[in-house]
Amino acid sequence: MTIRRILSEKVCKRLLCGELVSILLLATMMNVGIGQEQANDGTEHDYGQLQGVSNDTIPGVVKLKVCKGAGKGGGYGTGFFISGSGRLITCNHVIKDAESITAITPYGRVYAFEKVIAMDETTDLALLQMDVQDEDVPFLKLADELPGFGDLVKTVGYPKGGPLQGASGEVYSVGQIATICKTFQISAPVSPGCSGSPVLNASDEVIGIAKSHSRRKLLIPATFATPIDRVFDIQPTDKADSL
Repeated sequence: MTIRRILSEKVCKRLLCGELVSILLLATMMNVGIGQEQANDGTEHDYGQLQGVSNDTIPGVVKLKVCKGAGKGGGYGTGFFISGSGRLITCNHVIKDAESITAITPYGRVYAFEKVIAMDETTDLALLQMDVQDEDVPFLKLADELPGFGDLVKTVGYPKGGPLQGASGEVYSVGQIATICKTFQISAPVSPGCSGSPVLNASDEVIGIAKSHSRRKLLIPATFATPIDRVFDIQPTDKADSL
């Protein structure tokens, strides 16, 4: 798999310059939840337009249940399929030190963990292979470009391991200018459990992966995301193929 596109410094500077302007604006945001269906019979369910996210996109976003062994607890995160064969992207910190990982779709379909393909602490990304048997699972399309300053974005994830929820906002800054942008910020709010959520553009293409949120009380909520291009930079490590 090759890198889809290296982000230009021109795009990064454009985003960074917009940070000062965005402080003067109040973003109008909504955070609407949807019910969690429990169906494994293949019946189609209409979730409606969750923050404008299509019904074709929603099934590819999964809840990750992570167990870290006796005395270590566990928790929940979010991930999303990037291929019909079960390759899945999430945050490295979601699966770090895990003894077991389970993926659960919005419809209640459960997939077991198969192996780690690659993981990287610097970018906080992990590429997993889930055991989907012979299924062709729904997956999300990756974008070729990041949006410009002020463009609307959407996220969908599982706050605190609960039902799937969505949020909308704007791209308003980047954290670094280099040959590639290593992080960017959006005003769409996320909660614990949403690490690994896809950040989507208007066409429901993935432009980034939500990895954390600011704990400070800000005028505009700050969610940090890693550009989707970074996925193709992850190199297999000694920890790959095992947890």
